[in-house]
Amino acid sequence: MGFYQPIVESVKSKCLSVASRNHRSLDKPIDLEIDFDDEVKYLRKSMKSLGIWPFPYRRKWIILCIVSFLLSTVLPLTTKTYFTDWKNERCPQLLTVIFMEFVTTKVLIFKIHRRNVQGIFEFMKSDWERAKYLTPERKNLMLESVKQSQFILKILTVVFATAFTFTAIRPWLTSYIHQKPITFYADVWHPFTLSPISGVIMILEITTSLWTVVAFVSLEAYFIILAKHCCAQLKILGSTIEQYKGRTLHNIPAERYNCACTGCVVTRHVEIMQFFKSIKKSFNLFLSANLLAIQTYGIVTVIISFQQTGSTSTFFLTICGIFAILGFSTEFLFCDIGDKLRQESLNLGDAVFNSQWYDFKRTDAKSYLMTMMISKNMPMQLTAGAFFTVSLKLFKECVFLVLSVFSLFRSINEKKNRELMGL
Repeated sequence: MGFYQPIVESVKSKCLSVASRNHRSLDKPIDLEIDFDDEVKYLRKSMKSLGIWPFPYRRKWIILCIVSFLLSTVLPLTTKTYFTDWKNERCPQLLTVIFMEFVTTKVLIFKIHRRNVQGIFEFMKSDWERAKYLTPERKNLMLESVKQSQFILKILTVVFATAFTFTAIRPWLTSYIHQKPITFYADVWHPFTLSPISGVIMILEITTSLWTVVAFVSLEAYFIILAKHCCAQLKILGSTIEQYKGRTLHNIPAERYNCACTGCVVTRHVEIMQFFKSIKKSFNLFLSANLLAIQTYGIVTVIISFQQTGSTSTFFLTICGIFAILGFSTEFLFCDIGDKLRQESLNLGDAVFNSQWYDFKRTDAKSYLMTMMISKNMPMQLTAGAFFTVSLKLFKECVFLVLSVFSLFRSINEKKNRELMGL
C-alpha cells in the first residue's frame, strides 16, 4: 500500500483540481462584458437607418429628409386605393396600404414620445451601470434576458425578410403562375406595363415597403427588448427581497446596488414603479394601435376572401393571409411576454410574503412591508389602452372576434348561394 500511496494521492489531487475548475466554470457568469450597448445594438442600427433613433447622431436630418420624401410621394398615391374598385385585382394593394399606414402611425407615436423614449433608454442604461455591482447570479438574469430578446429578434427578422422578398417578387411570380404579362400597380388607378416613369414609381414603392417592414420589426424589437428588461429587473428585485436583512447603513453608495436592506429594497421598488409608469405613457397608444391594426387587418382579409371567391387573385390573397398570420403570431408573442411580465410581478408579491415579514420590527413593517403590499396593487404590467391587459386571454378574444366575423360572412355567403339555387 505504501508503494501505491503517492500515486493515489496524485490522482486524488488531480481529480479534486479538475472538479474545482468545473465547479468554478459552472458558477462563472456568462459573458460579463455585455452592457447596454450590446442589449440595443441591433435596435440602434435599424432605428438610425430609419431616422427614428431618439438620440442625436450623424446624418440624422439627411435620413429624415429622405424618409419624409418617400412617405410624402408614395403614401398619397397608395391612399387612393380607398377610392378605387378594390373588389378585383387590387384587394392586395388595399391590405398593403393598411399595413403601411398602420406602421406609419406607430412611427409617428414613437416620434411624439421621443423624450419619454429617451428617458426609458437612460433608465435601462443606469440598470446596466448598477449591474456591475450585482452578484454573478443576478447578472446572469440580465444576460439571459438579452439572449432571449436577441434570439426572438433574429427569428422576426428572418421571417419578415422572407415575407418581404415574396411580396417584392410577387409580379413575376404571378406572371409565371397565370402565364400573363407582368403588370404593376404603383399607380393604383390603372395597371401599367414597364416604362421609365413606372419603373421609378415601382422602385419608390419597393423602397417604401422595405422601410415599412424594417420600421415594423424595429418597433416590435423595442417592445420585446423593453419587456424582457423589465422581467429581468423584477426577477432581480424578487431575489433581493428574499434575502432581506433589516436596516443597514451604507458608507459607500455602490453598496446599495446589491443590498437587501429595508431602505435599498423600497427605493429600488419605487424606481421600478416609476419606470413602469413612464412606459405606460407611450405604450398605451402604441399597443392600442397594434391591437386595432391586427384586428382590422384580419377582418378585412376575411371579408375580401369571401368577395374574391372564384377570382384569379388566389395567389395575392394567399400572401395577404400569410401576412395576417404573421401579424397574429407577433400579437401572440406580445401577449405571451405580457403574461410572463405579469407573472414576475406576482412572484414579486410572493417574495414579499415569503420574506419572514412576521419577524419585522414595527418601523421596518411600516416602511417596507406596507409599501410593497400597497404598490403591488398598482399595474406592474404593460397595458394596451385604458381597459386591456396584454395577456393570452386578450389574444384569445382577438382571435375569437376574427373567427366570429368569418362565421358571419360564411353564413351570408351560404344564404346567397341557396337563393341563387332557388332553395
